[in-house]
Amino acid sequence: ETGDLQDTSRDLLLSIQNEITTRVKSSIGDWRDNEDVGSDLDDFVGEPNTSVTATALQDRVIESLVGLVNLADLRVRIVPVHRHKVLIAIGLQIMPTTENGLVAGDAITVSFLYDFFENNILVPRAELNKFNGRSL
Repeated sequence: ETGDLQDTSRDLLLSIQNEITTRVKSSIGDWRDNEDVGSDLDDFVGEPNTSVTATALQDRVIESLVGLVNLADLRVRIVPVHRHKVLIAIGLQIMPTTENGLVAGDAITVSFLYDFFENNILVPRAELNKFNGRSL
C-alpha cells in the first residue's frame, strides 16, 4: 500500500504463501541464486484443457514445491473454469504453534488462475482456511 516491500520474516504464514506463489509463477532459471525454483507452467501454453493436462499441471506444481513443504501436508487441485483456464488450488496443512496462532484443522490456501492461451497466471487469493478435516 505504501510502495515499500513487505517484511515477512516475522510472519511465517505469509512467508510460506509468498514462497508458494513465487515458485508456481516462476520458471526454472528465473532466479540466479536458486536456478531450480519454478514450475515452468509456460510449457503448457496451447495445451488442451483436459484431465490429462490437469494431471500434468498438478504434478508440475507439486514438483515445484518439493523441498519447501512436507508433501504429506500438501493438496493440489486443478479445476477447469473456462475453455482456456484452470484454477490451481494449493492447500497446505500447517502445524499449530503459539507463534502462528493456528488451531488443528487450519490450513493455508493459495489459488491461481492459469490461462493456457495467454500463459497468464493470476493470483486471486491467498488465505488461511479451516478445512475441518476435509481435504482440498
